[in-house]
Amino acid sequence: MLLFVADTDPFVRPFLREIFKAMPANARLRQLLNDVYPALFIEADSVPPDLKALGAGSNYHVAVLSPCGLTPIVTIEVQRGPEEVVSAIFEILERLVDVWR
Repeated sequence: MLLFVADTDPFVRPFLREIFKAMPANARLRQLLNDVYPALFIEADSVPPDLKALGAGSNYHVAVLSPCGLTPIVTIEVQRGPEEVVSAIFEILERLVDVWR
């Protein structure tokens, strides 16, 4: 599962906004999210306690979660260029396709 935690923190929000806007431009990422991986968009103030305890919305804002227990397998650093982040998300999900299925 791809988790995207939207946050109003002014140090993170601009990065998250631009990443979210850039994601649809990657056709293969769109395909993976439509066909293989579920995705969850959640606002930071609505993160469930279990995910919050694992760092969602504080230690990380974008992550690939394990289907068992929703623990983060990979967290993605968001404070860099949006295209770079989207590319990293795609590469991670692409590498996990055979494991996921």
